[in-house]
Amino acid sequence: MKISELRLKDILKDYEVWEQEIEYAGVPGIAEMYGYQIGFFRPQKELRSTVAINIQEIETPSLIHVANLVLRALDLNLKFGETTIEEINSIYGIADYTDDMIVDGFNYEYYISPDLLIVFTIVRKVLWGLEIITDEEMVDASRECNFL
Repeated sequence: MKISELRLKDILKDYEVWEQEIEYAGVPGIAEMYGYQIGFFRPQKELRSTVAINIQEIETPSLIHVANLVLRALDLNLKFGETTIEEINSIYGIADYTDDMIVDGFNYEYYISPDLLIVFTIVRKVLWGLEIITDEEMVDASRECNFL
């Protein structure tokens, strides 16, 4: 999955997207944001490359529509508010790690390669959130947190 060249402002041309300095998983950089629910992160050390995408709390019809525009740009055959964990498992297999720390839901973590982590958040049996990390150091940090 190649996300390095993607920009949220290019995907959501008709929506208000802004940038702000943040620290993501302990790494300083710039985030492109749509509300607080959708963010694309570029590290300070390489501002040209998106290394993380975080989409969370996608509950309303308008947010589902916008988040699904991002999924389409990522060429993922998934839909917020519809896709189930069974459908995700049919594509990615069984999760490497499952976390039930959220109310009414679970995070399913898939360590695809040393530089690709995908986390699906399932709430009330459907896709509600997604995190993609393509930076090997950030993926390693996540693995260490989960003792994998």
